[in-house]
Amino acid sequence: MFNLRRASVLALLAAQMQVNAQMLLSYDLSPNWTATDIQGNQHTLYDYLDQGYTVIIDFSTTWCQPCQVFHYSHTLADLYDLYGPGTAENKVMVFLIESDATTDLADLYGNGGQGTLDWVTGTPYPIIDDASVALLYGVYGYPTVYTICPSRMISTFGYIADVAFMWQQAQVCAHHEVVSTHDATLLGQHTVEPDCRFPADAPLHTIIYNIGTAPLTSAAVEAVNSDTHEVMATAQWTGSIPTYGTADVIFPQWDSPLGTVSNYFRLTTPDDDAANDSTADEFFYRASPPALGNTVTIEVQTDDHGQDLAWRLERNAGALVDRRDPGDYANNTTYTHTYDLEDGTCYRFVINSQVTGEIAAPGYFRLRSNGDIFITENECEHSLPGGTSFFDQAYFTANMSAAVPDHELGTAVLSPNPAQDAVRISGISINAQITVFNALGERMLTGSTSGTSTTLDVHSLAAGVYVLVVAEDRGISSQQLVIQR
Repeated sequence: MFNLRRASVLALLAAQMQVNAQMLLSYDLSPNWTATDIQGNQHTLYDYLDQGYTVIIDFSTTWCQPCQVFHYSHTLADLYDLYGPGTAENKVMVFLIESDATTDLADLYGNGGQGTLDWVTGTPYPIIDDASVALLYGVYGYPTVYTICPSRMISTFGYIADVAFMWQQAQVCAHHEVVSTHDATLLGQHTVEPDCRFPADAPLHTIIYNIGTAPLTSAAVEAVNSDTHEVMATAQWTGSIPTYGTADVIFPQWDSPLGTVSNYFRLTTPDDDAANDSTADEFFYRASPPALGNTVTIEVQTDDHGQDLAWRLERNAGALVDRRDPGDYANNTTYTHTYDLEDGTCYRFVINSQVTGEIAAPGYFRLRSNGDIFITENECEHSLPGGTSFFDQAYFTANMSAAVPDHELGTAVLSPNPAQDAVRISGISINAQITVFNALGERMLTGSTSGTSTTLDVHSLAAGVYVLVVAEDRGISSQQLVIQR
């Protein structure tokens, strides 16, 4: 049943999203804030960081079910009791920030209209009922849990209901503190946003972080495949970074592979602490294909949780094109929105829900251009930040040149067409990228060429009509491929 009060709350949270469209992520500098907890005690974040504490902040709302589950796991309470102020370790400080401006103290005790659980009794760390703190971080999904190092850098955002895991997250900060003269560390994968990588030729980035007292002036870095341990790319960085300063390290010869690759980065320049010279394994996502024109239609078929869906379309570095907020959609309804976009400009599409891990069938979302589907959930980075929520995003470039008829872009010939087991594609460029989509926009096959022709094995495709997209340096062309059985 549609809950008007809850929809208004969700809409307010979505409005917060607009105030600070860029959510702070790992390796960003945390803002300072001063707030008063429900007991009347005032807290200033940087005061705790300057005392050497690693600060963990749980942004939650009283009505959020995943928030309730995480809170009642007592993970942060146990962490605080083991490692918080006054303990032998004395390393961690924890805050709960109730992030909905419409809640009050009664809601925190479970006596208000937004949740029935008691958040206060048995919680040993401060509870702050102040949504303005969440705005500073651009938080729009709950729970969001930040780990902030004494250096004021956000080490991680995310959580698992396991004390040992959260303590391990906090200990990462130990390798981000200044204890020697010459020491650098790497902060993981970083791709400058927005990044429209197609046909997979944009450089890979990582962040180098100086935690030595002396300026950092050079470093050699490798990107390594986690599965094969093959060095995929190398970079030599030079410059000057002060203590706690950062810089991008770019791998200019990097060509992103098809699909998803697990990799890590390592410093090969000796320094004072070899233990922090490698990153953990990370995933590199290949970006979505470009639009086949500069007119794009967003199509959404909601499921039983349509009222909880939100999406936004951004241009360049977060400039908002349009958005839909929680409460804008009804359940089990189809919506379409069409936009004329700027040719050659990079766009980012984000869709998320805080109460379900997917859009259940027969619901879906897809983006069309020139009538062809070019983005579905298969082309998105998909994450489940809260277990019962999802966050999908994809980058693409509006491409007016791709809107001309296929023969003006290239002379690709499909033979035979209709096909059964294989189709020969000729008249294409060297290193062209080939993708076959079904009628739902799902990516079925991918391939690449080393010459001006190739044969694509299609025996696994069911009988039907498909779209074969050829991406070349000169543009994108698409043709209908028919499979007969």
